[in-house]
Amino acid sequence: MLPLDRWAAGAVERDVAVGEAVLAVEVSADGEDIAMVVAGRTTRGIHVQLVDEMAGFTVADVVGKIVRLRDQLRGDGFGLAAVVLDRDWHGNVLAPELMLVNIEPVLATGANVASAYAVTRQAVRDGTLTHDVSGSWGQELQLATLRDEGKKFECIDRYSGRVPALVAMTLAVWGLGRYAAESELGARKAVEEAPVNPRGTLPRFKTKQDWKGGVSRAS
Repeated sequence: MLPLDRWAAGAVERDVAVGEAVLAVEVSADGEDIAMVVAGRTTRGIHVQLVDEMAGFTVADVVGKIVRLRDQLRGDGFGLAAVVLDRDWHGNVLAPELMLVNIEPVLATGANVASAYAVTRQAVRDGTLTHDVSGSWGQELQLATLRDEGKKFECIDRYSGRVPALVAMTLAVWGLGRYAAESELGARKAVEEAPVNPRGTLPRFKTKQDWKGGVSRAS
């Protein structure tokens, strides 16, 4: 799994300045819980934050939260660059409803899910990934095991326990890398909105806000 000593060293309680954000949404194996994690670029590398968890949910509930987060980020002076879902997992039921609110989700394949775990693990090892201090991280790290360990498509085993936040984190990190690469090629955002981020201004992940540490613009 993730190296626990390096993970612990990446905990950050203060506000963290970030660039545009990518959101990943993951549903637990039993379909009962959902986690929403945001990743953004920092001067150090990547910062991830667990912005919401729900025990028991409806598609309308989750889509509504995503729309409110999109609008909050837009109001704070930057944007939600993409929303990532696993194409072959429970969360894919959100895709049609997101399209209706002008959000075209990025649908990760099985190979992408494995790549997401690999790039996240490497970032933790390198000390370039920081995270908020939500208690859910530690709880899920205690439960999580690997599927296909040591093989090409090694990834977090979703059936090892309730680990939606960890899986969502890896997808958000992967999605952020994909967005950065596509931005260099001039690809459009999956979440359409007018560019409103003033030049030189970085928003911040807050430690306490309505979204359990949502995002607001740097002062």
